[in-house]
Amino acid sequence: DLNREEMEDKLGHIGKVGEEYGLNVLVAYSGDDEYVPEFVDKEQLVDKMCFAMNSQCSSSSVKVARPFMIPTGNHNLSKGEGDAERFVEAVGEMLSNLPKQSLQAEQ
Repeated sequence: DLNREEMEDKLGHIGKVGEEYGLNVLVAYSGDDEYVPEFVDKEQLVDKMCFAMNSQCSSSSVKVARPFMIPTGNHNLSKGEGDAERFVEAVGEMLSNLPKQSLQAEQ
């Protein structure tokens, strides 16, 4: 388990780069992931990861990384009813909000 400073050191660049290029990160996590021990507070972990990713953004109002919990989701979203669809919708929404310049640069 990484402490806050270690996590910011490992993940902080994501917010800086995302802000520079107008990109966002959806930090999706399944609440019922069978590969994660029961004692892990998954919501707290996702929040901690997002906080670390956003730590090098230019201001506290800028959020490149945002959490997305799927409480009933297992590891591959195959068990909870509607879990996969909610994930796809969230990714689609995030992609639809990308700046046009980011999309054109890829082509």
